[in-house]
Amino acid sequence: MKSIRTLIIDDEQSSIELLETLLSEYSPHIELIAQAQSVKEGIERIQELKPELLFLDIDLPDGEGFKVLEATRDLNYQVIFTTAYNEYAIRAFEHSALHYLLKPINIDKLVEATSRYKDIPEQGFGEEKLDELKKSFHQEPDKLALANMLGYEFVEISQIIRVEGEQGYSRFFFLDNKEVLVSKAIGEYEKLLNPHGFFRVHKKHIINPSYLISMQKGKTSTLLLEKGHQVPLSSKRKPWFISKLKGKIAF
Repeated sequence: MKSIRTLIIDDEQSSIELLETLLSEYSPHIELIAQAQSVKEGIERIQELKPELLFLDIDLPDGEGFKVLEATRDLNYQVIFTTAYNEYAIRAFEHSALHYLLKPINIDKLVEATSRYKDIPEQGFGEEKLDELKKSFHQEPDKLALANMLGYEFVEISQIIRVEGEQGYSRFFFLDNKEVLVSKAIGEYEKLLNPHGFFRVHKKHIINPSYLISMQKGKTSTLLLEKGHQVPLSSKRKPWFISKLKGKIAF
């Protein structure tokens, strides 16, 4: 079987290393020629090395992976998207008839996806398909259903300042100073809010960066949000948080 020259674009080194290991063991016809960890680096590697296949993460520090495709659409390659996004992103991929792998990557799904790539693609990632995917991908719901004793309260996601975990519960803080306590763990809401640009900055805290005012240094970094909210920034998450923030705020 002919080797397929392949580039991995992902900002998490651990994800790259895991994918490299799995491909080496289960898809030996996939020849890894390089890796990149940002939109800028990905574009440079594609233009320099002209790979036949990309493993492309959607969420990169300096923008969405779609920017890589837009900048290199004149070159011939195929794409397998890797993502931790929710069901709405999955529907977008399926609607556009594109291949994707959910993180953490399932071995059987990986083998199934890579077995389709045995020859050099006849054409690159078309402009029409890219535009269709971007349109579908960004059709996220603008409301979130929060369960209560009477049923559900539907809240505007854009009005959420932050979420705080409280022993299996989650407390929502809103721009109008309202608070809502829900009997669901914060990890569940991390999955739902991640596609909307929210960041989990601490094991107990998720924030909406749209309301971020400042980051105060100290023994423990503190994030100051609008309406006087203060949230600790985990030291382990700090480098990741700053890299993600650079894709949303000009530094």
